Amino acid sequence: MKFGPKLFLVLTGLILTLVVLSSVVGGLVLQRAYRVVSEDAVGSASQVILSTIADRDKRVRLLLRPLTNDARVKGGLATRAGLADPERLGGNTPEERRQNADDYFGSFMDEYWVDDPEGGPEQDLVLLVGSDGTLAYGEAGDTRRVDLENEVMEHLQVSTLLGAISTGDESARMLWSGPRLRSDAPIVPALESGLYFAAGSRVVFHSSGVGGDEVVGAAVVATHRLGLERVVSTGAEAVFTDRGAAIDSTFRLADAGTQTAASLEQAAARWLADNPSSDAGLTEVWLGGEPYYGKVLPVGGMVKGPVKAGVFYSRAREFETVSTARYELAGIGAFVALLAIAIATALSRSLSRPINEISEAAGKVAGGDLKVLVRADRKDELGDLARRFNQMVQGLRERALAKDALGRYLSPEMAHDVVSGEQGISMQGQRRELTVLFCDVAGFTTISEKLEPEQLVALLNQYLDAMVKVLIRHGAYVDKFEGDAIMAFWNAPRHAVDHAVHACQAILEMRAAAKKLSVEWKAAGQPEFGVRYGLNTGVAIVGNMGATDKINYTAIGDNVNLASRLEGANKQYGTELMISEETFANAAEHIEARELDMLQVKGKLRPVRVYELLALKGQLTPEQSKIRDGFAAGLKLYRARQFLEAKALFELATTDGPSRTFAARCARFLEQPPGPDWDGTYEMQTK
Repeated sequence: MKFGPKLFLVLTGLILTLVVLSSVVGGLVLQRAYRVVSEDAVGSASQVILSTIADRDKRVRLLLRPLTNDARVKGGLATRAGLADPERLGGNTPEERRQNADDYFGSFMDEYWVDDPEGGPEQDLVLLVGSDGTLAYGEAGDTRRVDLENEVMEHLQVSTLLGAISTGDESARMLWSGPRLRSDAPIVPALESGLYFAAGSRVVFHSSGVGGDEVVGAAVVATHRLGLERVVSTGAEAVFTDRGAAIDSTFRLADAGTQTAASLEQAAARWLADNPSSDAGLTEVWLGGEPYYGKVLPVGGMVKGPVKAGVFYSRAREFETVSTARYELAGIGAFVALLAIAIATALSRSLSRPINEISEAAGKVAGGDLKVLVRADRKDELGDLARRFNQMVQGLRERALAKDALGRYLSPEMAHDVVSGEQGISMQGQRRELTVLFCDVAGFTTISEKLEPEQLVALLNQYLDAMVKVLIRHGAYVDKFEGDAIMAFWNAPRHAVDHAVHACQAILEMRAAAKKLSVEWKAAGQPEFGVRYGLNTGVAIVGNMGATDKINYTAIGDNVNLASRLEGANKQYGTELMISEETFANAAEHIEARELDMLQVKGKLRPVRVYELLALKGQLTPEQSKIRDGFAAGLKLYRARQFLEAKALFELATTDGPSRTFAARCARFLEQPPGPDWDGTYEMQTK
């Protein structure tokens, strides 16, 4: 079997094994991880609350049973309390008689008070209330209340409880928010704020024979919080609300009085207010910006009151469980992956060695090493691949040598196009808008006369190398060198957007590089030098030109000649960077420049407006700005034939070449004024 099918079968079998194994293990882990633990926690918390309510109900019945069944209560309690005839209690004033009645009730009720096994009072409040709402007796915890106000029936919750008893039920029970019996009258201040279980049963004070039995509700309120500490152990949270406001919750146990507990309680209260009690499943809800599952707790057998209960489970706990499972799965996956890698390495080492050699060699070729070769002694497809790889590298080496040689005589762009065949060698030119540059070293002839030929060539190559690097970096095509002169242009052979802007940026950088090089030459004992630059933008003819056996990619036309003339015109104005009006118009938003003159160069009949390039936009120095503004004002006076005033302005800038040039012109015109047809144009007599 050949290498290809063999490697395919081995890798396919390994991959299928990994996929099946990962799927089985991952399925088992995720099945355990995504078990709905929230339903178990909510169910457990609900059971804690409901069982606590059932326990409270059982304890309350222990108190209510003797009150409702004891014969002494029926007919005897009223007599002892004096309800049938309050005057029998004795006492000179109503206050004394009420105190006496309270004492009688206290001695009687002590027999029925249910104590907590741990020593504390299990019930927090006992009330005996007449059917008309009159409070006959009340006791809160260990605090004796003598002067309880007769306002029990005005409280909605107690009224609801007693109303259920008086309508025919033997007993009734409900959840109650204490300690206030009504919103503005705290009649039992010994109670704490929180949640209570309240129950009431019929009590017959006496049978008078007139009007039948008098029914009264004995309301008993058990210890509050209803075992919330036990709810916490289930992992869930419980919140109780009274008329839309949170009155108690497990959040208070962990963060009592904190902003977090208050925020969670308020969010839970709003959700409970909008959702009725239901046996449906869990609902997703956000509390305080955190995800929870929520459920309104259905408490059966209760008189409907304003208290509602809700149970919640933080989904963050589920996320933690899932995260743990993911880590476990990742560990198992890593183990399987390592095992698979070990097996694959052992099986494929002998098969993959030739591929690795070719891959490593290809990396070296990509890095520019074209001398690399690989072994090609195999007789299968890998041997054929190795031999063809070596042939490819040999071809690339020959091509690179040709491209390097061409690039030194042409341009890198032209060399690439010729070698790659992307652009055929055509002898037809085309019209295209170009930005053309001519630059020349000022006084190069004088410099060359002072140097030996070898020294001159070395310095010239150093200068040209610095200039060409800047040009190539800014996308220029370097056309030719003529001694120290350079011709280059933009937007050919490849199109360039904003080519005038790139050209201006290039000559500003070239000037800086040339000045740095001149300083270095001077420090080394070599002659200083300066460079003049001319830029023009316009349509020219560009293409391959020359003989059949010798061609050159270049540009010709009036606009090319104008760039050359502008380079030479710098001598007339004492400037270095002269650009035409067309170049300025195309790059004005990116450069700082000043208008120099209306110039008619030699060989052209129509004058052109020329500018001096000063800096990139926003980089003009205060001194340059001052000189530019003063020159502009003087130029305006000059063109208005106010030569004396213009001369005075120009002479203020003693270090500025153009200002000195125009000051001299003004002096000549003051001696010999120009003719009436003079329009401010200056005609150059030399190139």
